[in-house]
Amino acid sequence: MTWRARMPLSIGWSRGDRAALTVLLALAAAGLALRAAGRTLATGSVLPVDSARVKLVTERIDPNTASAASLRRLPGVGPTKAQDIVRFRDGARAQGRRPFVFAEDLADVPGIGPGIVRAAADHLALARRGAGPPAGP
Repeated sequence: MTWRARMPLSIGWSRGDRAALTVLLALAAAGLALRAAGRTLATGSVLPVDSARVKLVTERIDPNTASAASLRRLPGVGPTKAQDIVRFRDGARAQGRRPFVFAEDLADVPGIGPGIVRAAADHLALARRGAGPPAGP
């Protein structure tokens, strides 16, 4: 005796039941397709990105007030250089002066050269020398 003989393939669904199942499967497939299309839009790969607007909302770090942890978010600044910036800043304040007026003033910190200043300048809440008044008080 074969399997077919023991187990008939008929499920017993009416034609209307099969039509309803087909409609439900089509709706589910359409929903998944729309959800996948929405994910593509959310990644920004389809929508254009306005870099000028993104630059406006980017966080700026003020080396005159930032913690060492915040300073580490600057390009080229690791834990040691962040601590060096904090020590330099504290030493300047002890002498009664503001340590960083322009972004280029970071180069006064031993171990920070012009390359790091260029990389970090766009992330600082300080003006560049010759580019207008410095930010902040």
